[in-house]
Amino acid sequence: MKNFNIHFRFLSFFLSMIIIIQSCASTYQGSYTLPEALASERKARITIQDNERIEYQKIDTLKGQWVGQKAIDNRIVLEPIIPNRITKIELGPSPVAQAKEGQKALGIILGGVLLIGLMVIAVSNADFMGGN
Repeated sequence: MKNFNIHFRFLSFFLSMIIIIQSCASTYQGSYTLPEALASERKARITIQDNERIEYQKIDTLKGQWVGQKAIDNRIVLEPIIPNRITKIELGPSPVAQAKEGQKALGIILGGVLLIGLMVIAVSNADFMGGN
């Protein structure tokens, strides 16, 4: 039984690491321009000159000016964006990419549950005492 506990701990650690690594994959990425961010209609994180990062629900234009939409207290707030202060624009994952990430995580979890179930069946059928 002690051997089973060691294997179970290793397996649970391994599956936990896979899930943690998988969840880190859906972060902001790339370097885009304002027109590309506008066309994508995805969440955006803008880094300005003093290394401040500002996150927006999406980038839009209003009367020819660039604005970023934020949700504050269940209201949509438009903040003006000054293009010459921007050093980097990163976009969040697309809805299709988010769906694929969810499917991968579900597959990993179901695979782990299946593996644990098979191990439990194998251990319950094993004869550790060597009897008949």
